[in-house]
Amino acid sequence: SAATVWVLCSRGMGSKVAGTLRATMKGGVTGKTLRALPQERGLSMGISRSERQRPAFLSGPRPVGAEQTPTGLKSEGIIPEPSWGRLDHTAQIILAGRAGERVQSAALLAAAAACAAGLQAVVRTDNPVTQGTGFSLAELTVSPQAIDCIALPNPDLLIVLAPEGAREVEARGLLRPPGAARRMLFDAELAAPSGPAVERSDLRKRFGAKSAALGALVAEIDRAGWWDQKAWEAAVGRLPSARQAEAAGVFEKTR
Repeated sequence: SAATVWVLCSRGMGSKVAGTLRATMKGGVTGKTLRALPQERGLSMGISRSERQRPAFLSGPRPVGAEQTPTGLKSEGIIPEPSWGRLDHTAQIILAGRAGERVQSAALLAAAAACAAGLQAVVRTDNPVTQGTGFSLAELTVSPQAIDCIALPNPDLLIVLAPEGAREVEARGLLRPPGAARRMLFDAELAAPSGPAVERSDLRKRFGAKSAALGALVAEIDRAGWWDQKAWEAAVGRLPSARQAEAAGVFEKTR
């Protein structure tokens, strides 16, 4: 089933509704034009009901296993090789940095490597509506089992790369109990809380602003031994050639 929701806003409510305001005030969108749309497209208005019973969320169908996946579909993406995977528990890393510095793409590349190693991976991202400025967060959860919940009480590792990210994770309670990460890795130029769980490293100087997130992830995951190097190679091999070269440079700096 599908549902289309139309939102009209007659007054400004900040940048989040700027697009809606342009549509209503400048684009000539009114309640009358919206009511006419279904008729113009041969659709009907009303409530659609179905007697079909839906399974509860966690009892629904699971993703098919590798042995059930058609070869044609497998060839379009990464083919998992379970012998590369070494992680035996659910682990979570949160990256906190600056928008435009590839924080989220670094997490997605690590997730692809996890999948190449036959592991399960989920990436959740967040950033302000002001694209290209402000904070950028990426939460990477990896497990040898199906991941039914990513709301873990304490992330295993928090990597903070820029002041914008530091302010955001502080506001979210990730720097202090009860929600503090078990380990925290701060760029050396940032102010950081004190404590045995806090480490500092010259991440931006070592890898560059746009590669610091990936460099930190690669170094930490390799140190923890989550998967074989071949999984990284499989994930990087799916990138455009220019990005492959950049990633190769990052890997060289972690060795």
